[in-house]
Amino acid sequence: MKSLVRHLALLSVLLLAGSAGATTLTLDNCDAYGCAGSDVFLTVDSDGSGNWNITLGLDSTGYYGNLDGVVQAGFKAIGGATDVTLVSFSDGTWSDAQLAGINSSGLCAGGSDPDFVCTSGYANIETDKVYTWTFFVEGGTLLDQWTIKFQYCNQGDTDCKGHLISAPGVPVPEPSAALVFGGGLLAAATRLRRRR
Repeated sequence: MKSLVRHLALLSVLLLAGSAGATTLTLDNCDAYGCAGSDVFLTVDSDGSGNWNITLGLDSTGYYGNLDGVVQAGFKAIGGATDVTLVSFSDGTWSDAQLAGINSSGLCAGGSDPDFVCTSGYANIETDKVYTWTFFVEGGTLLDQWTIKFQYCNQGDTDCKGHLISAPGVPVPEPSAALVFGGGLLAAATRLRRRR
C-alpha cells in the first residue's frame, strides 16, 4: 500500500511539473486571416501565482504586403485579467498595454474587455526579422482558444484603416512540458507493472 501511495505522489508531482510549462500558439500559414505572408506566435507561461508571462511575436520573413509597419499588436488568451503591463518590445515605440481590443477604426479602440490585450505604436517592417512584445498579465484564467492580432499600416497614415490580422487558433503545450508529463506516466506505469 505504501508503494502505491509513493507512486501516486510521484505521479502528482510529475503532472504538476508537466502542466506548469509554457503553452504556445504558432500560426505559420494564416494568410486567410490577413497575415500577408508573416508568421505569428503567442507563448503564455504561468508564473505560478495566478499571473502570466506572455510573448507575442511576428516573423516578417515571408511578408509580401505593401504597408511599411505594424501599428497595433495584441492578443486574446487570458479570460478575466485584472491588469496588463507591456514589459518590453524588440523594435519601435509602443504605448502602455491596455485591456482593450484591436480595432481597424482606431488604435486599441476595440473597447475595454479583460479578455483582450492591446498596445499601439509603430515598428517598421523589415524582411527576415522577428518582432516580439513581452507582457505581464495579472489574474484571469487561460482560455481554450486564442487569437493573435496585429494591424499593418504606413507610418505617415494618421487615420489608419489598414490591413488587420485576426488569427485564431488552439494553443498546445510546449514539447518540454509534454515530455515531462509523458515520461512521468511511463515511469509510474513501469514501476506499477513490476510490482504485480
